Amino acid sequence: MFFAGPSVLAGLAVMIILIPVNGVIANHMKTLQIKQMKYKDERVKLMNEVELSFRSLRNFWSLDLSNDVKTR
Repeated sequence: MFFAGPSVLAGLAVMIILIPVNGVIANHMKTLQIKQMKYKDERVKLMNEVELSFRSLRNFWSLDLSNDVKTR
């Protein structure tokens, strides 16, 4: 027959007590991850806008040079 000693009961008590702590930590991590995603979204939007501006400038410059080459 198996009897649980005091150390097993102490370990079990610690595990049961830490269950709500784990939930609080998980909720806090979720909140931080949501904030992080907002910052990432802003950064991605800004980089897309910069890339689009560079493409527009490059296309305009390319058209301008091609017009110069055609006229010569």
